[in-house]
Amino acid sequence: MDSAEEIRQLPLAISSPVLGVSIVNYFSHASVELLLESLSDFARDATVQVVIVDNSQDPERRECQRLNEIASRYANNRLRIEVLAAKSNLGYGAGNNLGVARLIETGSTFLWVLNPDTTVSGSAKALMAEASKSPQALWSTVTQENGVTSNGLGLLSTLTGQATASSRREVEVSRYSLHYPGGHSIIFSLDAWRQLNGFDEDYFLFMEEADLTLRSWQIGIAIGTLKSVIVLHDQGLTTGSSTDVRSKSLLAFTEATKSRMVFFRKRYPFRIPVIVLIRSGYIARVLTKGNAAGAKAIAKGILLGLSKKLTSGV
Repeated sequence: MDSAEEIRQLPLAISSPVLGVSIVNYFSHASVELLLESLSDFARDATVQVVIVDNSQDPERRECQRLNEIASRYANNRLRIEVLAAKSNLGYGAGNNLGVARLIETGSTFLWVLNPDTTVSGSAKALMAEASKSPQALWSTVTQENGVTSNGLGLLSTLTGQATASSRREVEVSRYSLHYPGGHSIIFSLDAWRQLNGFDEDYFLFMEEADLTLRSWQIGIAIGTLKSVIVLHDQGLTTGSSTDVRSKSLLAFTEATKSRMVFFRKRYPFRIPVIVLIRSGYIARVLTKGNAAGAKAIAKGILLGLSKKLTSGV
């Protein structure tokens, strides 16, 4: 495991397949603690393995130390926890690829990618039982955001690049729209993960789930929603994403735009001029709200996304 330094909480070699949970952390230890607290109850009737990949790059290792202290409070015979300190900030996709690789090494057969800004309710045993009987091999989960309960799907216009939450009950790929499992909570069978080869690492943050859904659709991996778990999602807590352009983080402005450029270059290259035009209009809208730094960050994202060397899926 060249891209991480292993820091173990408990030995993870166990005799039977279990549910594996991958969490990518970036200075979010307080949120991770809430998630682990919810997972401690979730693991009451089955063993759950958790791998936390720390992308924080804290030179004094304080964030990683905090994660280890938190993990030690919740680790037990049912909830196995391991922290991996990444050697660089790997982003969402590569970070989860690293975490899931470790989960597979230690025997997990169902693989759950969870954001730090989530908590869960239900039981691991019920989740795995439902997944085992399901005709699908990749799943979203029932999600509560801002008091609204949904099937945890997002909606991307593949004509304009605009992304919103989806109220649909099922994943759908059509000519100009894509309904996909939100990246805050995605569950894979082991076979589906291997067929997909995990997340596409050309994306640092945002758009990985839309790309994953298109690839699944192209190779015939069916996608559904598991009902035996409810995920509470505090959307945007870890990325600074917001619908208010005055408070949205510069990271979100840049990376959301950059990832859109990458996505459309890979999947809909003839629509790139439209996407650039629309993002340029977004720059103007952000400027009218008095956020010059945000407008500059969007422009930066356009340039980075158009110039990035793509390593796969072109």
